[in-house]
Amino acid sequence: MSPHGIPPSIHRKRHLDKEALDAFSAEALTFLAGDEERLRRFLDITGLSAATLRRAAAGPTFAADLLDYMAADERCLVAFAQETGRDLAELERMRQELAAPPGND
Repeated sequence: MSPHGIPPSIHRKRHLDKEALDAFSAEALTFLAGDEERLRRFLDITGLSAATLRRAAAGPTFAADLLDYMAADERCLVAFAQETGRDLAELERMRQELAAPPGND
């Protein structure tokens, strides 16, 4: 298991537990909030505000939404990987896993 709680070999959504996804979301939000311009851009693009962010973060797709947001901006994704020590391939596997329809083996 990686130091981030995500199995190194992800095959289906059932391997991504809520605790690992919550940890990823917290890590990604901390990364975004660490730079005022980065956070402002995230809020502008997503339409979220400080008031609605907490409710959105509690949603079942928030980790996938964060990962998709960062993946859409390669510089952001690379900076996140470098700052957090995550592997880009691990993030892509996670993104694919979150995008996979449930129950597809």
